[in-house]
Amino acid sequence: MNIIVFIKFVIIIFMKAKDIMSTEIVTVKSEETVQKALHIMKENNLHTLLVEENGEIKKMITKHDLIYAYSA
Repeated sequence: MNIIVFIKFVIIIFMKAKDIMSTEIVTVKSEETVQKALHIMKENNLHTLLVEENGEIKKMITKHDLIYAYSA
């Protein structure tokens, strides 16, 4: 293992989720279409999108979920 890989490994071990999380929360309402969710993800360069229902985060969808939905 070279020194750069080792240093990165050590840094990752001690990092907290808050150190790498996005600060902006992007959601889609559960009533929206899959096409709308995909548009939001593309527009915001996201791989995961939180789903909002009645003002609360209830679920999440991923790009994988959307690919599966379009291929079904």
